[in-house]
Amino acid sequence: MRAVPGPLSTKQDTDGKAAMTERMKAPTIQQCRRAAFKLHSLIVRDAGNGCAAAGILPGICNGSLQCAHLVSKEQAGWVALDQMNGVTLCAKHHMVIDSNRHRWLILISELDLVSLVLELQAENDRAKSHEPRRGVDWWRHELLRLWHFCECFDIDTESVPQYVHVWCRRQISTQEMNR
Repeated sequence: MRAVPGPLSTKQDTDGKAAMTERMKAPTIQQCRRAAFKLHSLIVRDAGNGCAAAGILPGICNGSLQCAHLVSKEQAGWVALDQMNGVTLCAKHHMVIDSNRHRWLILISELDLVSLVLELQAENDRAKSHEPRRGVDWWRHELLRLWHFCECFDIDTESVPQYVHVWCRRQISTQEMNR
């Protein structure tokens, strides 16, 4: 059978189904980044209790629940994946705060998150000036950290690609064997 694109190779098992081979490539930086942000979103949404903007911002909640970063992903850099850097919002209110800075300020003020946002921004500034550029090793470490968090708190990770499940489980079992 021809290899499937991506970090896993497949082979036919005795039932004729595709099975992963023992040897697999580690995820690329783009795959780690995508999966890490997905896990971060699952963690933030799991901690939320519906749309945090309900009753604060005008309009009725509409759309699926999403993770809205307090410090944007583009701005945040080092703290983008911090579990505290996010609130759960419905799709409508997420779009409102992304397009209207005044509404974002009202929301973080009403939720008493101003000091947290300032702390995240300060931490990000400190890290940027002292840390090297975030490479693939950093992204793999963050992916494993978030994966472990999801496992510890029983957060459903079914929406994360299967190769991430396999790679993270293998990395964690290897780390445990090396202890």
